[in-house]
Amino acid sequence: MWVLLVTSPPSDQALSDYDKLCKIYEEVLNTTDSPEMIGIQLSERIQKDLPGVYVHFENIMNADPKDAYRLFKEIAEKETHKDWDCDVMKNFYSKH
Repeated sequence: MWVLLVTSPPSDQALSDYDKLCKIYEEVLNTTDSPEMIGIQLSERIQKDLPGVYVHFENIMNADPKDAYRLFKEIAEKETHKDWDCDVMKNFYSKH
């Protein structure tokens, strides 16, 4: 008799680092109003929780803000080999 055991990875593991990045943006933007504090909190959270993405974050923050979302999207899709979108980030950067 054969038994097939199928398990799903914990939901956090199923998310790519860029999906996690999107969640960080959502959490920070929903809890912080000050533009200065938004930048500080994003930087601290990404550096702590996603050190591999933080290098890209630092470089993109030195680029023109209107290009930031496009750059994040290009890197995410290149690294994950999947389509990637984050409406929260897209809306945030479209206002700059």
